[in-house]
Amino acid sequence: RAMTKKLLICLLSWQFASPVQWIKTMSGVGEHSPSGPLQIIEIGPAPVLVRLARPLQQANPLATTLWITKDRDTIYCHDTSIDEDEIIDDGGPSPSEAAQLSAIDTTVGGGSESERMESP
Repeated sequence: RAMTKKLLICLLSWQFASPVQWIKTMSGVGEHSPSGPLQIIEIGPAPVLVRLARPLQQANPLATTLWITKDRDTIYCHDTSIDEDEIIDDGGPSPSEAAQLSAIDTTVGGGSESERMESP
């Protein structure tokens, strides 16, 4: 994993030094997924890569480009709050329903889980 990180840093450094390689890299990123990347986050002193990635964003209107200095709250999800009234029930069983289902499973299965696992 450390070797992969070092290799990635070296390759990106080399590609940033050559605009032609940067264009090839961004084309490759766009080809990796038909819709392109959905989110690009730049962690650096200036939004250089965000500007270079704008063509990807234009190709995919759902994509976002974020810069850590300007968009910190969005990146760390501090820009939204959860309204308890807006939480949607996913249709899963309530705790009492789960207990009933567990009891039914034990009855239908013929004993506890450990007993079922021991029997051939």
